[in-house]
Amino acid sequence: MPYIPRKQKKRAYQPPKRKFQRRHDDSKFYATPRWRKTRKVYLNRHPFCQICLWQNKVSEAKALDHLIRVQSGGAKFDIRNLMGMCERHHNIKSGKETHNPILIDYTRNDDGDMIPKNREDIMKIYEKGGG
Repeated sequence: MPYIPRKQKKRAYQPPKRKFQRRHDDSKFYATPRWRKTRKVYLNRHPFCQICLWQNKVSEAKALDHLIRVQSGGAKFDIRNLMGMCERHHNIKSGKETHNPILIDYTRNDDGDMIPKNREDIMKIYEKGGG
């Protein structure tokens, strides 16, 4: 026998759920064919997480990360600014970047974009109790 579902009462003590929104909408950049090709080629050449390798572990790199994020002026397609990471290490780095956008020393490339002086400086992030 069919029935009419009753409306759920909203309780006063439950705040309404807010939809998650990012501060910066990067979806246009990450959906471009050039980025998808760059990501595919890089991860095929470097299939393991670089952070895990430095820690004498092995895990698959599922994320291609900009060491200096694009919103801070990091180079978009410069190989020196890219690194393959597992999800765990990518999430740790991204979480720390929300508080401090530039985590390592940088220099500028020929186009004026920021690139890391020393890629291994990224390990400092994981040594300070986060990875």
